[in-house]
Amino acid sequence: MKKIILVITMLGVILSCQKEENEPTPTVTDIDGNQYRTIQIGTQVWMAENLKTSKYCNGDPIQNIDDAIQWANLTTGAWSHYNIEIENRYGKFYNWYAVDDARNICPCNWHVPTKAEWTVLLDFLEGKSGDFSPLPGGIRYSHGSFDSIGEFGYWWSSTEDGIDYAWFVGYDIVFSSGDLPWPKKWGMSVRCLKD
Repeated sequence: MKKIILVITMLGVILSCQKEENEPTPTVTDIDGNQYRTIQIGTQVWMAENLKTSKYCNGDPIQNIDDAIQWANLTTGAWSHYNIEIENRYGKFYNWYAVDDARNICPCNWHVPTKAEWTVLLDFLEGKSGDFSPLPGGIRYSHGSFDSIGEFGYWWSSTEDGIDYAWFVGYDIVFSSGDLPWPKKWGMSVRCLKD
């Protein structure tokens, strides 16, 4: 009888472990229907992928600007991409005006993290990417050219630094980090944080 109870107990443990391994990865879906893996890191729940939406949370379109001169003169929200293959892997580039828009660039009930919220993540990770999955999508400069795709990742924060600048977080392929204020007209990736 003890052997049967032991076997049933062990079977229950094995099945419960298999259930945890087979549980679906948590996801969030944006207004366009793009689905993103999510991950809890410390007390925060992050998207594990860069944003790809072309609409704000309320359904209003974010303008797509490919022309370099138009991009350089914008003071309203916009997105761009290098090409569709790069976008599928690394997400879109957004200027800070899209990040700061009250219609919310992130999926509903999510937001662009503040500089302080990024700091919580960085302090928790202590220089290691862990499950954050930094995707080095590169950057689009204010004059319209693209750079560092596949080498460096840059993500906006929602924290402004004066009239023309806002804070971002950047990582290279070995996940060293830095944060600085950069021009709002630059195009960078966006990661969203659950409210």
